[in-house]
Formats: sequence, structure tokens, C-alpha cells
Amino acid sequence: MDQINYSGEHLWFGALGHGLVVLAFVTAILAAITYLISYKSRRDILISNQWKTFARNTYLLHAFSCISIFMLLLFMMANHYYEYQYVWMHVSEDLPMKYILSAFWEGQEGSFLLWILWHSVIGIVLLFKSKEWENTTMPVLCTVQAFLLCMLLGIHIPFGDTISKFGSSPFVLLRDVMEAPIFSRPDYLSVIKGKGMNVLLQNYWMTIHPPTLFLGFALTTFPFCFAVAGLITRKHKEWLTAVQPWALLAGSVLGTGILMGSAWAYEALSFNGYWAWDPVENMSLVPWIVLVAGIHTNMISKATGRSIVSTYWFYGSAFILILFSTFLTRSGVLGDTSAHAFTEMGLEWQLIIFLMTYLIGFTVLFFKRSKGISQVKTEEEVSSREFWMFIGSLVLIFSAVLITFTTSIPVYNKLLDFFAGIFNSNLTQYHRSAPLDVIGHYNKFQLWTAVFVAILSGFTYFLRYKESNFKSRYKTFFIRMGIFATISLLLTFLASYQLDMVSWQYYIFFGAGVFTFLSNLTYFWIYLRKQPKFAGSVISHMGFGLMLVGILASGLNKRFISTNPFTQRGMIADEDLGKNVLLIKGSPMTMSGYEVNYKGDTIIDNNRTFDIRFSKLDEKGNKVKNFDLNPNIVYERDFSKVAASNPSTLRTLTKDIYVHIASLPPEEINQEQAKAKTDSLDFKPYKVNINDTLYTKRSYIKATGITFDPKHKEYKPEIGDIAIGLMLEVGNMKNDSVYKAMPVIVLRDEILMSYPAQINDLATKIDLDQNIFKPLFDKDDNQTFTIKVKPGDKFNIAGKELTFEKFVMKDKSGEKVVVSAEILNNQGNVVGSPQFEIIGQSSKSDKVYINEFNAFIALIKIDPKDESATFEVNILKTLGKDIPIKVAENSTRADYIVLEAVVFPGINFFWFGSLMMMMGLGLGFWAKRKKQQKV
Repeated sequence: MDQINYSGEHLWFGALGHGLVVLAFVTAILAAITYLISYKSRRDILISNQWKTFARNTYLLHAFSCISIFMLLLFMMANHYYEYQYVWMHVSEDLPMKYILSAFWEGQEGSFLLWILWHSVIGIVLLFKSKEWENTTMPVLCTVQAFLLCMLLGIHIPFGDTISKFGSSPFVLLRDVMEAPIFSRPDYLSVIKGKGMNVLLQNYWMTIHPPTLFLGFALTTFPFCFAVAGLITRKHKEWLTAVQPWALLAGSVLGTGILMGSAWAYEALSFNGYWAWDPVENMSLVPWIVLVAGIHTNMISKATGRSIVSTYWFYGSAFILILFSTFLTRSGVLGDTSAHAFTEMGLEWQLIIFLMTYLIGFTVLFFKRSKGISQVKTEEEVSSREFWMFIGSLVLIFSAVLITFTTSIPVYNKLLDFFAGIFNSNLTQYHRSAPLDVIGHYNKFQLWTAVFVAILSGFTYFLRYKESNFKSRYKTFFIRMGIFATISLLLTFLASYQLDMVSWQYYIFFGAGVFTFLSNLTYFWIYLRKQPKFAGSVISHMGFGLMLVGILASGLNKRFISTNPFTQRGMIADEDLGKNVLLIKGSPMTMSGYEVNYKGDTIIDNNRTFDIRFSKLDEKGNKVKNFDLNPNIVYERDFSKVAASNPSTLRTLTKDIYVHIASLPPEEINQEQAKAKTDSLDFKPYKVNINDTLYTKRSYIKATGITFDPKHKEYKPEIGDIAIGLMLEVGNMKNDSVYKAMPVIVLRDEILMSYPAQINDLATKIDLDQNIFKPLFDKDDNQTFTIKVKPGDKFNIAGKELTFEKFVMKDKSGEKVVVSAEILNNQGNVVGSPQFEIIGQSSKSDKVYINEFNAFIALIKIDPKDESATFEVNILKTLGKDIPIKVAENSTRADYIVLEAVVFPGINFFWFGSLMMMMGLGLGFWAKRKKQQKV
């Protein structure tokens, strides 16, 4: 195969890409080394500056290489260079250009590149803004970049009889990793098609959520860089000021990325909510929680000199937890427990080395350099702000530990299996199993974490740092807290009439949220309303309180309104009676104060969108308000099965009504179920003539015509198809109901495809037999001849008179000329308009089928001298006779959907509160950055 001279390949793109990855890797290591040399030479300013200049230039070359890798691969994907495996895996001809970026980071290599890109860009900012910290922060960033670039090297190293994979390159050729007969063809690129992007991910959230999340991951690296720099330089107080804006920005962006994931899950995926405690969700949340704990101890350290050790560890742990999250999501260990995890790609040991290098390295560095950290000898007062802020940070860490412990159960089991293999023993009895009720498990513990944090953040701001005279203020403090607590209790009591607080814990949870919101709002009004730029933390705490209110209102009080057990019993499973309803198209049904009507659906590409009308009913059953919701189903590109069910939501100030398609008829879910249902039907063979009627046990069927341009919701025409549709009128013998139907059969590349017609009200399915094609190819019975006529002339086909009325110019562009001939019957109606198309020196004619004559007619020549037209007529003598059909009268109806509708009361409290938290962190970053610029 290596001797084949392949045509159309763009090999230099791959060579350039490989070269850029190697260049970026080498320059990252070189920049790290030269920065350290510059730091070591700091006593000789001239030499130190020379090394720093060299290191800076090396880093800029590294950043240029990383950006170039990103742009090169993006260009290859946009231009469909399928000779490369990564491009072939993630794009296709039918992928809209707006999803090319999404496809870029759909795979592991692309997401690593996105992470690398953000590091590169932010590193340039750090390069020019970190001042005296440049020589000690940049080496850490460069080593992280080197590790990430290792994941893209794609080197195969022999070890004895085995070959170890070192990284996975996005520039590897498809024919180098896949064996297939197609690669024996030099022109394989002319016939190959891209596998394409997962249809589930073709959503605008995929375009904005991963970049934001990975920007948050990248920014979390920088507090770690400053923590290492503080330990190396032993400037244990000075680094606290330098790191604070970076930590606040990282917290704001990473939190926003997590929030975007929640919004995506809520808006576009049928999760019935915005948070499902999925392992991948958890391992994005945990680093953020630890980072926020670090931000709080950072504030304590700057104000009082306490908690410096904790700040080191919290910032260091946040970054290390990002690496642990990377291992969990990319090693395949969560493949059975998370819908979000990547599949295994052979980088597990690289990821473990990556993680352990920084975990062990930071630990060793801390214990070697932490002896110089000054310790405040006196104990902080219980009445001081720093005491309770530190307690709050510990509560956050406790929350992170609990989440990590449960999420890491698969890792624990894998470790047991690893050691069992080493010692040749069976340790499966020590395996732990994940909780059966995952959401209930996490909620049980995290509820109290949230309550403690809310109460602490509610009163802490009314305390002072280094408190020494609390006795003179304690009355004012407790009066204020008493007022806030009383108002919170009152509001909780009033809210209980609207919300279903099923246990006393929920009263406390709701009250804690109200308490922290009120107290921080009061603090803002008293002390910060004239200086709002310093109110970042207060705004975040207010947002946290609102978020808790929203969680209780929307999460714990969501209720299913898609329920009508009385009418639905026997139609759906008993366990679904409380949350699902079956809707028949065009048949309204009442449920929980609404009348719901499935009006119809439309299919565009592989998206099937349903039109569902909701009518709000008053106590007397009168309609008082109408609104439409449009959930949709996404099919795989080949329509083999349903890939996803996307919800539709009515948003109001007080609640959301959220609906999605819970199920469809079996034959519309996947091909296997469709085949199983078809196989179960009792089809009876019949023959019918055009304009004749046949009778079955329950119905009569009249054939009214044949069309070679049939319409069927499941049929997608392609060039070269020979498609026949039989136009039928099907009547019910018990009443006067008559239904129109059109079964379709298609011959495509010698493959027969059948699209039966389902008459739901009659429980009847009608299919065409393949022998319907026989008259098309029966030369003995068919008759072919030509006719030359002028406009206005009459001619006969099968003894019936037709008129060639006129020519109609359809197109006269520079590239082609299209003319049609209008043919009328003896009643003056147009029965056909065959077309003649001229493109350059060639021409083609399209056949038109005239149903009433059982004939094809084509315009094959136009003579401009005498303005005559030559028609070719092909009479199919037996096409409309003895048409073979199959009828099954035990076919269950297929015009229904199973709908699930959920009301989320007060969900806007959650969204608004969450946004306030991130805005507060962002405002804190802006204020700290402005303050630093003035220094």
C-alpha cells in the first residue's frame, strides 16, 4: 500500500502540523529552563535580563506555534481533508459551517488543543503583566504546556515486543490507522465521506460552553503558578496580592462555564433539570469549590496574615483537581457512569504521570519552602471575621471531599483491580458500588453544606477583621441578625404556601438562602452603595442566597403536569402514569389544568419538530390562554434510530413549563423496532386496477392513480431513484369516513426500499409489492414512438386527444437553457410539462408521467427553424392493471407521541442568583486589577 501514489492528499499539512507540535513542545521546555536560569542569575541583573529576553522570545515562538496548530487543524476541518483521521472522524459534507468549531473540540485532541491555546494566549498577558513574578510563574506554565503537548505528539516507542503510544496526534493519516480495501485505490479521497459530528452535539451550546469551560481550566493554572512562585521565592505575603485577581477571574470564568453546562442540559437535553450530579459535572464543580475556598483564605491572609498555608494548598489543590478531572474524563474510567466522558484513547499512563508530577512536586516544594511562612501566634477571636471565613472555607473543602469521594469510586475499583493483577489475587469483594439514587445521595449531604455556607456568609460581613472590641458592638450585631432571621422565617413561612416543603430540612434550606440574601443586601445598602465597585463579594453572596431559593423552588418542587391516570390507564405503563401522557394527533386531551393538542410535526434534515398547542383552563374548564411548544427529536443521519429528544420550554417570570418527547411509536424509534413491528403484521396480497375498488374484511380501497414523484414523510429522494407512489382512497365500511393514502416503493441502485402507508383510524397498513416495477421494463407489452408537432397542434395517445399548447422558457442563464412544453387534455387542463435542458454542447430530457394515459412523455428535440417539438412517448400498457399491493389490518396506529411536561416554579431565582455569583467574582477581579494598576 505504501507504493501507491495517492491523488488529492494534502500531505504537507500533516507534516507542518507534526512539526509545529514538536516545535511547541521543545520551545515550552526551553522557555521553562531559560526562565529558571534567569531567576537563578537574578543577582547579576545583566545576565538575568539576557536570559529573560531569550526566554520571552522562546515563549512567544511557543505561543505562535500553538496558535498556528489550532488554525491549521481548523482550516483542514473546514476544507474536509478526509485523508486525516481527526478530520474524517469529526466533520462531514452535511455538517453546517457554524458547527466546525464545535467539531474541532468534539474529540480529545481538539479539546487538548483548546486548552493549550488558552494557556498560550493568557501566558502572553502574564508575560507582560506579572512584573517581578515572570521568572517564577512562567516556568510552571511552560511545563504544563509541555505535558499537554505530550498528549498530541503521536510518537510510537518500541519497548521489547510491544510498541507504546506517546500521545495522539490530530495529524495522523486515516490510512495509517485504518485498514480497508478502499485504500487500495489511488483516488480513495474521491469516494470517501466524513464520519461527521455526533448529532447530539450539533447545538450552539457546544460552540460556547467548551471554550468557556476550558478557559476556566486554563485560568485555574495561574493561581497555581503564583503559589509555586511564592514558595520558590519565599515571598509568602507578597504573592497573595499578585495572585488575587487571577483567582477571582478564574473563579468567575470557570463558574460561568459550569453554569453554561447546566443551561445546556436544561435547555437542550432531556435531563428534566439543570444538574444531575453526573461525574463529569462533579469534577468540574469540585475545582471551582476549592478555588472559591482559596479566594476566601486569600482575603483572610491579606487582611490578617493568617491562613497563608491554607491559601497555598487551596490554590494548588484546585489545579491538581483539574488534572484529576482530566484523568477521570479522558481515561475511560467513567465510561460506564457518565454520559459526558470521553472514550479511552490509550493515554491513561500519560495522564497519571501528568497528575502525579504536580501533586508530588507541589507537595515536596511546599514542605521544603514553607518553613519561612510567618505564623500569627495569637488565636483569632471567635467574634472575628477571619475566624468564620476560615470555617466557611473548611465547609467548602468538606463539600469538595464528599463529592470527590463518591465520584472517584470507579477509580478506587480500578486501583483494586490493578493491585489484584500484580499480586494475582481477587479483590472484587472490596469493590464499592455507586449509590443507586445518585441525586438523593448528593443532595442529602450537600444540602447541609449549602445551609452552613449561607448562614456563615449571612453574618460574617457584619464582623471585623482582627476583632478586639466586639463587646461594644454585640448588641447591634445580634439585633441585626435577629431581624434578618425573623424576616427570613416569615418569608419561609409564606413561601411554604406556594412551595411543597416536604420536610423540616427544606425549611432551613430556604430560610438560609433568604437570610444570606437579606443580610448581604443590607450590608451593601449601608456600607457599599456609594462604592459598588468594591461590592463583588457581597453581590456573590446575595446571588448564592437567591440560588438556594431557586434550587428549592425549581429542583425540589418541580412537578409533572403531564398526567391523567383516569383516561391514560392501559395506554401507557403504570409506572409512567404520574408523569407521561399519550397524545394522538389531532385529538385534544386535558391534563393538570391544561388542554393539550398534538397538532402535527415537520422534518427538516434529521430534526423532527412537533407542534403542540397548550390551552390553560380556568376552574370552569374555559380556555384562558394558549401557547405552543415545539420539542423535537433528532435522528441519526441515516435515520436508523432516535439519537436525542430535545425539550421545548415556555419561560415566564414565576415558572418554566418544560416539555419533551418521552417516547414515539416503536417503528419511529429505530429500524429494529420498525422491522419487528412489520414482521408481526398479517399482510394479505391483493391486486387492484386504476379507478377500480377492492374490498377487504374491514375496508374498501380505490386506486386513483400512480405517480413517479411520490411524497412520503420517510422518503428522501436521491438522484437516480425510480420511485412509484400509488394514490389510494381507503374507506371504512362501518361509516362514511374516507382516507387518502400513498404507499411508496423505490428502486435505488438495485436496492428496493418500501415506504408503506399507515391509516391510523383503520389500524391498516398498505404496502406495494416489488412486481409493480415489472411493466416499466416489459418491452413486449410497452409501446414507444415519437411525435413531431408545432404549438397549437393536436395529437393522440392511446386514442385520446392531446394538444401541444406552447413552449415555456424556464431558465435562460449564461450556463444553461431550460424550455418546457405545455400539454393539455381535451378539457383544456395541463396534464404534463416535459422539459428540455441545454447545457453547453449537451442536452437532456426529463420524462413526465401522464397518469390518465399510462404513458411517459419526453421532449427530446426542439427545431428552431419551424418551432416544432419532437416528443417521445412510452405507453406502459400494463402499469395500471393488476397492481400488486399488500394490506395488513392489524397495524396499531402510529400517529401518537408520549409527552412529558414539567413545571419548574421559581427557576429564575436559580439562574439569576448563579449569574450574580459569577458577576460578583468578575467585579472583584476588576476592582483588584484596578487597585494593582494604581500601585
